[in-house]
Amino acid sequence: MKTTGSIRAAGRIDPRGDHACGGAICSIGNQTWHQPETAVTQRGKGMRGTIKLKLTMVFTTLIVIIAGLATYSAFSLGTLNAASSAMVEGPVRRLELALAANVAALDAIRAQKNALIAASPTDDEAFFKQSFAQIDIMMTSTRDGLAIASAEGKPYWQKILDLGSTFQQKTETLKSLETLGDHTAAVALSMGDLRALTGDLMTAVQSLIEIQHKGMEKTVSENADLYGTSKTMLVTASVLSGLLALAAAFWIISGIGNGLKKIQAVIGAVAIGDLHQQVEIRTNDEIKDLVDSVNVMTANLRSTAALADRIAIGDLSAEVNLLSDKDVLGIAIERMTTNLRVTATIADEIANGDLTVTPKPASDKDTLGIALRNMVERLRAVVGDALSASENVSAGSQQLSSGSEQLSQGATEQASSAEEASASMEEGGQHQAERRQRRTDREDRPPVCSPRGGKRQGCRQGCQRHAHDRREDLDRPGDRPPDRPARSQRCS
Repeated sequence: MKTTGSIRAAGRIDPRGDHACGGAICSIGNQTWHQPETAVTQRGKGMRGTIKLKLTMVFTTLIVIIAGLATYSAFSLGTLNAASSAMVEGPVRRLELALAANVAALDAIRAQKNALIAASPTDDEAFFKQSFAQIDIMMTSTRDGLAIASAEGKPYWQKILDLGSTFQQKTETLKSLETLGDHTAAVALSMGDLRALTGDLMTAVQSLIEIQHKGMEKTVSENADLYGTSKTMLVTASVLSGLLALAAAFWIISGIGNGLKKIQAVIGAVAIGDLHQQVEIRTNDEIKDLVDSVNVMTANLRSTAALADRIAIGDLSAEVNLLSDKDVLGIAIERMTTNLRVTATIADEIANGDLTVTPKPASDKDTLGIALRNMVERLRAVVGDALSASENVSAGSQQLSSGSEQLSQGATEQASSAEEASASMEEGGQHQAERRQRRTDREDRPPVCSPRGGKRQGCRQGCQRHAHDRREDLDRPGDRPPDRPARSQRCS
């Protein structure tokens, strides 16, 4: 029985990286095998949408959106801050200067009135000094307001400045009149030109205050619109970012979950011995790599099962292709095949009559090796018993041969005795034949009886005696040949 051969187990896929693949055929050295179309050969087709790439894309998109939101927020806040600053430095500041000019004008007028009713020149001097100080404040505020005045308010600031200059000159005239003691002219000037001038000044200041209020309201409205737009954009972008994150998470999780469910189903089937499962997945990511590895594993297990099936039906010529130096199952099957081949070779030698072989069990649990060893030992015992029995038979045959010679001598002596007995019997037979011949001759001459005369009675008696003698002859076989007819004698 020959156990050598080189039939390679088909379908075993080598997942190692030291092989060369061309299309669906891979090879290592002088060994080749077919690779499934759904395995590693498809990994390079198209762009791989790996989980890392998906996560990178999602987080990059989210980061871009967040960065855009941050930029837009910063821009909006900057615009809002600029608008607020412009409102503070513009309408608010101008309103503050207008109100300051208005208050200073009113204080100057009040100081003039107090100077006109003062009881002493010293009080007059103090009130006029206070009035000039307030006029200086009014003029300074007006000049500052004119410097930052808008196009709409600039004429009013200029008018207030002109009226302030006139008001200052009229105040100096009023002081001169009061100093000279012309109280009546001073009162007339205060109640006349100064009152009219004060009315024009207050009108210009009120118009300027209204302009500043309108400017402030416009700025507040613009800021409110900017705030609303920024809020809407931020809320919308935040909601979109959240929805995008949820969609991406569902997309990634569903892909991973579906792939893991299919892998779980295949592994569960393999766990109960079903090796005919095949996982198909459309994604091209790490889950597909895992699915391909599972498919390769099931394909290798199917190939190993087919190899074990061939061994089970007695085909020990199959060669095991180890996937790697860590292929535990392949190494175990290879060792099993080698041991079976050795056992088959020993059994073949035993079948050819060679009982000198000594089977060596692989371990103390090698049932087949132990049984083969016991069989050889028992066959040796049987053959030894057979050799002993053959020696005993040989000795018995020699004794039987000696007895046969003695029996042959006895048979020779018996043959001599038989010849003597035969001669005696032949002699006795001749006497008996002569006696039968005489009897036959007597029977052939029957007595003649006449129908007439007195001899009728004697004839009947003779016939009866003749019949009696004939019956005696018939009762003796051999006295007369059976085909010899008996002559009848008719007696009347």
